[in-house]
Amino acid sequence: MRFMPLFIFALAAFAEDFWKVKPYTEWNEKEIKRMLTNSPWAREISASMQGGGMPMGGGGGRGGRKGGGGAPSFDASESGNGGGGGGGMRGGDSGGGGAPSVTAKIRWQTALPIKQALLKQKFGVEAGSSRQAQDILKATDDIYLVVMEGLPMAMAQRAGQKLPEIVKHATTLKHGDKKPIAASDVRLGMVDKKIVAYIVFPRTEPIVLEDKDVEFISKLGPMEFKKKFKLADMVVDGKLSL
Repeated sequence: MRFMPLFIFALAAFAEDFWKVKPYTEWNEKEIKRMLTNSPWAREISASMQGGGMPMGGGGGRGGRKGGGGAPSFDASESGNGGGGGGGMRGGDSGGGGAPSVTAKIRWQTALPIKQALLKQKFGVEAGSSRQAQDILKATDDIYLVVMEGLPMAMAQRAGQKLPEIVKHATTLKHGDKKPIAASDVRLGMVDKKIVAYIVFPRTEPIVLEDKDVEFISKLGPMEFKKKFKLADMVVDGKLSL
């Protein structure tokens, strides 16, 4: 029956866009996890580490815990990884041979669907009635808060207290043919022995649909993380949501 493949395809497309047809208060655990890890606002991001080294200085301190600015400052333990650490070293560690790969997850924490998923995860059935949750959703953010989750602890062990500044100066948002937006602040947390970086960018020159895409770029020592997001896919109720 020739219509069956088309029917299955239609069901798959419908499932992908559950955030368009279901209020966030009805999202189930699987949908929340998908929104936070594999959606237009959240993707896996990888980088190769050449030479097996991390020339970021010595020390062994840790950074702060939460994001800054006007964004919802959820604890690192509530950072939306669905119970996992968000990534880590693959193919060996920095002391082994070859060029291991570091895999992390990145998401736009100030995007409305991400906020909704985090609030549903935090408040459960009370997400729609909680005054705190509604205040967070109504708040106007004057920053973009991007979270990169799953960086190896070796980075903190080698860079120490300097790591937030290193990440800050190494990370930008490239949009259209405009000047890249530099990070203005970085706070660190930890989930399952992996680093969570809350990276703040100003909205002084807003990202707009006409830019077509925005690329997250972070060059950390020998590693370079790059991920491009298609802005047309990040629209909610006719409005770009970042």
